[in-house]
Amino acid sequence: MAHLYWHGGGSRCVCVWFYELRKENAKMTFEEAVLSVWREALVEKLKTVTIGEEIFPVRSTAKKKLRQIDFRFDGRELRGLEQNPDTKSRWAAMARKGQQVMQILEGGRYVAVVADGKVRSYVGKTQVEWTPKT
Repeated sequence: MAHLYWHGGGSRCVCVWFYELRKENAKMTFEEAVLSVWREALVEKLKTVTIGEEIFPVRSTAKKKLRQIDFRFDGRELRGLEQNPDTKSRWAAMARKGQQVMQILEGGRYVAVVADGKVRSYVGKTQVEWTPKT
């Protein structure tokens, strides 16, 4: 965030810039981060997504051309993967109806899903709270 202050008297004027450098993702929650990834990649169809000061490329899977993003949040390596509409899950049924659905994985395990602008955190069928890696 940039702040501009003018100080001066008479013919002398000094412009002083204060630039507050902060990491957006330090204040961002897990839900806000994955919702941002979902929105930028699937809704806005951007080629990169931004979390705080980091930029991550949106790629496509080889076979199905599904969008995927490998990104970092709270020291964790995560992947956002567009839902494959050709599977038998309820999330695939939503994707077939035109809704944007993204699965969030960590180490190959599903940790959350974003559908219709809502985030659900889970491990298997049990919902869990996100805990930052320390």
